[in-house]
Amino acid sequence: MSQQHQKWIQLVKAKLDEEQMTQTHLARSCGVAKATISELLKYGKGSDKLKNKVCDVLHIDESWTSLED
Repeated sequence: MSQQHQKWIQLVKAKLDEEQMTQTHLARSCGVAKATISELLKYGKGSDKLKNKVCDVLHIDESWTSLED
């Protein structure tokens, strides 16, 4: 998993905490199973479409794609 992806995962987890949202809530909002979100956040497994959906739901802008190592 790339450094960039690890930073994105940290950002997603921080947003989940900030919004007091569980992975289950995020999964429902994205239309996927909770296991899919778990794999995305634990192993980095997931399509770009899913990652973009997560960004939309959590109001993460595209600047995460330019995070430096």
